[in-house]
Amino acid sequence: MSAILQVTPCPPRRLLQIILQDVLISQENFLEKTFPCIDHTHISLLKSRFQNSKALLKRTHKTTQLTYLSAVPHQIGVYANICAVTVATILAAQISAHKSDRGCSQIPAGLLDPIHIQATPSGYLEFRIGDGAIAQWLTSLTQSVASLFVSPAFSSHPVASYLNLFAIQHAHARCCSLLRIAAYQQIIGLNGLEKPSHWQWAQPHPISWLTPEQQLHTCHASERQLIHQCFTVLDEIPWQSDTLLENIQSPSLHPDQIATLAQDLAQAFSTMHRQCQIWGAVQNQGSDRLTAHLALILVTQRLLYGLLQIGLGVIAPAEL
Repeated sequence: MSAILQVTPCPPRRLLQIILQDVLISQENFLEKTFPCIDHTHISLLKSRFQNSKALLKRTHKTTQLTYLSAVPHQIGVYANICAVTVATILAAQISAHKSDRGCSQIPAGLLDPIHIQATPSGYLEFRIGDGAIAQWLTSLTQSVASLFVSPAFSSHPVASYLNLFAIQHAHARCCSLLRIAAYQQIIGLNGLEKPSHWQWAQPHPISWLTPEQQLHTCHASERQLIHQCFTVLDEIPWQSDTLLENIQSPSLHPDQIATLAQDLAQAFSTMHRQCQIWGAVQNQGSDRLTAHLALILVTQRLLYGLLQIGLGVIAPAEL
């Protein structure tokens, strides 16, 4: 019914769901051993609830940092008669140890290491995605559209009439224009330059996402907000992985939902483009800073193209 985003490594929310389910459900008798005061009926009820990945955690949208919260400690605390903060502290320690000892070849250690887990004063589990992991996800999104999106059978539902498609298409065309100029000036190298849908990052390699202090070069608030929107798309679009989730079917999205994601992404890009003068302040801050900014524009172009051309079935123009 809609586009399916296929990315390796898998989106952050799904990765955290996998880790949580590994500890809460797959790890033998973890709940029974850790919370012996919970009777068998309630243990079964909790495990059944935790099978539903939507009940495990949600994104926080109050910050441009990539952060997720889980209310699982509150759910366990009700039946264990233990305060949620105590449960969250126990779970944070267990999940951190499990993450470190995971040894799963399907999830790179370099992706897990920058994920910080802690209990909050309100009894939630907080997962904060570090810049090193963000950089890996962004790199995976610089590949060609064919490797990111799987063509859908288009829905018969019309896109909402209020949607300003032109603004989304304009943002995509602007991304293409900026990347094309940078490639012609040999600031970056792109493969498949004749077709924006085939563009792949070629040079410089690897992409200089991180400073020597392991922080993102794309540190302006508007860049962080754009990254936030890119990950919103990554989390919300139904996707599939042939290695991690062979038996899980993702629900399709209504075209209006895809359109809203595209509209928010286009708006975040336009804000960044106004506030970060690429051929001015950004370029003057050094080649690595400029490269990372251009790579973020390519990620945005990838996602806008997929949302427009594949998700909605409308043209994603390379120029206007």
